[in-house]
Amino acid sequence: MKLDSGAPVRAILYGVALIYLFIDLFVFKGPLYKAIKNSDPRSEQAIREETARGVAARVYYQPILLTQIDREVERRLWLRGKSAAGLSATELRSQRMAALNGLFERHLLRIKVKFNAAEISVSDEEVAEGVKRFKRRFASEPLLDGAIANQGWDGEAELVARVRAKLEQEAYLEKYIALETSEAELKSFFEENQERFRLPELVELRHIFFAALDHPNGEAFALAQSAKLSLEQGEDFAALAAELSEDPASKEAGGYLGWVSRERLPDDFGEAVFALSGATGNLVETSLGAHVVEVIAREPSRLRKYEEVRDELAEAFSNQRREEGTTEYLRILRHRESANVEIFTEVLERPWSLGQE
Repeated sequence: MKLDSGAPVRAILYGVALIYLFIDLFVFKGPLYKAIKNSDPRSEQAIREETARGVAARVYYQPILLTQIDREVERRLWLRGKSAAGLSATELRSQRMAALNGLFERHLLRIKVKFNAAEISVSDEEVAEGVKRFKRRFASEPLLDGAIANQGWDGEAELVARVRAKLEQEAYLEKYIALETSEAELKSFFEENQERFRLPELVELRHIFFAALDHPNGEAFALAQSAKLSLEQGEDFAALAAELSEDPASKEAGGYLGWVSRERLPDDFGEAVFALSGATGNLVETSLGAHVVEVIAREPSRLRKYEEVRDELAEAFSNQRREEGTTEYLRILRHRESANVEIFTEVLERPWSLGQE
């Protein structure tokens, strides 16, 4: 058998390498030790580097940037008709913490969904429908593109990915949230709250309107009287409304207002209309002007039957349980995973990170 002449040399080199590793790692804590230590995401050096680039928090060492938090703050304020301009340092920090809590929940949920991906099924058809629903919220392509850009998404592909992720999260949550309500519970709720399902009295209306703002000092009422006289002489109501009415919303429809409840009309108009008979050409004067009104038909107030409200009641219960269950699940998840969540408070104290007009 031929001996390997290089084996002793390799053994010596291995031995030297092991001795070097031992001395570097355990005796002098040299360059290799420092490199390994600094690669640890928990090390002081790693945290200094993360915070220097604007990392304000981490979930399982995944970074959440201050810009992400401020974008979420901006979105939340916008929904309330406000902006970050003028916020004090204390208010800004409070807004950031509220936004950060929401981001924590999303990150943790995303991780859970990814971990349990094999148990979650969302079809391409469901994703396509979800994308359509998102797009229907915008009146034009430029508005849609602007919304996608404002979210920081990279075009259509990321929109599809975001919709899929949202649907997967919903599917995951529903595995842990009881959404079904028994028939007995639905019926019991209905019987105890029947008045909540009462339909109001309805009238079917059309009118010819003259604005007091354009015809002051009783002129609007005089015009309404003239229109009423024309109707009594055989003029067609719809044709006269199309010609004379100053209500742009109903003018082209012959003055037709449809079926309305008292609550849907201005107080003084509703009070007068619901006191009218069905005769054509009733004159009504309100704070807005003068109306020639016809009550076409009337439906009295009535209690709806259980069969009429059963499906919407079941959906309302389901939505409520979904919302409450999601909130509770995320609260438990956040508490359970608190050891894997980090906040770098010094970054949260920094000035607003997004441009402001």
